[in-house]
Amino acid sequence: KGSEFTVCLDLERVDDRIVEQEQPARNYEELAGKKILLVEDNGMNTEIAKAVLEMKRMIVTCAENGEIACRLFAESKPDDFDAILMDVRMPVMNGRDASIKIRSMNRKDAAVVPIIAMSADAFDDDIKKNCEAGLNEHIAKPFHSEQVYSLLASLIVKK
Repeated sequence: KGSEFTVCLDLERVDDRIVEQEQPARNYEELAGKKILLVEDNGMNTEIAKAVLEMKRMIVTCAENGEIACRLFAESKPDDFDAILMDVRMPVMNGRDASIKIRSMNRKDAAVVPIIAMSADAFDDDIKKNCEAGLNEHIAKPFHSEQVYSLLASLIVKK
């Protein structure tokens, strides 16, 4: 009764003594003073993300939906925001629509300010739609602070 399977795998044995080299921890001092527009409709997520950014002494302005984010960006001085962290799913105006609106604004920084999607929707199709809407990168929720710091450092420090 039943089936019997024999599987032969040709595997190399890895020496148990090999230890991964650890990357030295970065302190991301270069992020201090950078201005971030944080767009998030969930109060708890906003509080957590704001605290994570402020731990590296970034200056955070919060908006609870895309419409408010667009208004804050439009009313700011050119190059005032170093990056935008944009939730994708929000009431009033979602993150994709807000990004399209920001990118279409008639000001020099609108086309180049890094906009980073923050979303639990991390399928290839979702990321593609985010890129088409003008978002530069995608961070899956829940995010890890080190991932956020690293991405922000790569996108804005050399500005």
